[in-house]
Amino acid sequence: MLADLNTDWLELTLDIAWRPELTVNAAVEVGCWCQPDHNVHQVRKERRSVASPQDLVDAFAAGAAMLLDVLESGPFEPSTWRTRTGLPNAPVAPRQ
Repeated sequence: MLADLNTDWLELTLDIAWRPELTVNAAVEVGCWCQPDHNVHQVRKERRSVASPQDLVDAFAAGAAMLLDVLESGPFEPSTWRTRTGLPNAPVAPRQ
């Protein structure tokens, strides 16, 4: 988590999964308190299928490069990403 503002937060994801083929996924996600509770909105994503060991290396490197680009260019404020992608205003976090 890059920011915790008691409303939205920004997350970066990089994973390898079977979907049903081997796939590398990279995403910038705005964590949220939307109802129903779906946890995140993916606001930037890349997905690459992997057919060989070199594909795996290339896909992972491309996903990591995309996330590094986000880190280097900012911003980390989730509302900026909401605006860029046309998401509605952030809901308020439920009271504990």
